[in-house]
Amino acid sequence: ISWGGVGILWGKNVAFVFVRDSRYTKELIDKNEFFSLSFLSEKYRDALNYCGSHSGRDENDKISAAGLTLTRHSIPFIDEGNMILLCEKMSATRLTEDSFLMPEIAQKWYADHDMHTMYIAEIIDILAR
Repeated sequence: ISWGGVGILWGKNVAFVFVRDSRYTKELIDKNEFFSLSFLSEKYRDALNYCGSHSGRDENDKISAAGLTLTRHSIPFIDEGNMILLCEKMSATRLTEDSFLMPEIAQKWYADHDMHTMYIAEIIDILAR
């Protein structure tokens, strides 16, 4: 996930992320109540590029193949992160082409019709190094 942000919504500290329909990540988020967001330093750029260009659908352990470690906590997260947001889903809204007030957005970013779902989640814990 590379599109998103953090803020305050509905009286809670939240993270919001956008995940394309075609991504295996979407399947994982959809079937779980919680997810984590791991922020890694530039030192892990190659690992992030690997993760962004390989699907967990096709590999048994993409995280290890990228040289990263999945920590099994109540909510799994990438251990190499220097900041981890542990999140509980609050909302999922699928973007549609007709929802854009500026049609050029859909033309530029969704020409292939592979839309995003916006997830809003309460940040329930923050881990930092």
